Amino acid sequence: MNKIDDGGPAFPQTVFFHPQTERVVFGCEYGDGGMTLRDHFAGEALIGCLSSGDVCDTLKRVSHETKISMANALAQYSYQIADAMIEQRKK
Repeated sequence: MNKIDDGGPAFPQTVFFHPQTERVVFGCEYGDGGMTLRDHFAGEALIGCLSSGDVCDTLKRVSHETKISMANALAQYSYQIADAMIEQRKK
């Protein structure tokens, strides 16, 4: 199974450690770093899709033809755009 390139963190945080206690002074000590760049791109694509009547009409037709919900069609399309954006960044 191929791992999808998520582009890494969308909003990376710098973590600083106190030199004597080695405790985190700023940032987060635990967690996964938040949203990935792929998720951020998909969210931006989603906003664009929802603001375009043409895209919504097309996705309504696609969801009807494929018997998937409009929400699933929109999510799939948004992540396809995000994946294409990540690929373009590599060039």
